[in-house]
This record gives sequence, structure tokens and C-alpha cells, in this order.
Amino acid sequence: MDDWSGYQKLVLAEIKRVSVHMDKVADDISIIKVELAMLKIKSGVWGLFGGLLTVFVVILSKKI
Repeated sequence: MDDWSGYQKLVLAEIKRVSVHMDKVADDISIIKVELAMLKIKSGVWGLFGGLLTVFVVILSKKI
């Protein structure tokens, strides 16, 4: 019976430890999702500017 009590405490301590690490991982994943969304927006904006620059160059070259 004593062995089970010690093992039970060990298992509960490990569950708590893993739970803390899982919370940290979940927080890190949330941060990564936000940063990824920001990168998607930035790349879209740069793509827009790149496309507009190409259009302006073509329009200007046809006028010359």
C-alpha cells in the first residue's frame, strides 16, 4: 500500500509538471500564430507594392 502512495504522488507531480509545460507551449503557439499573421499581412502589402510598381513602369513605358 505504501508503494502505491509514493507512486501516486510521483504520477501527480509529473502530471502537474507536464501541465505547466503544455501551458507554456500553448502560449508560444499563440505568439507564433500572431507573428505569422503579421508576416502574411506584410508580405501581402509588399506584393501589392511590387505589382503596382510593375504596372506603373509598363504604363509609363507605353507613354514614352
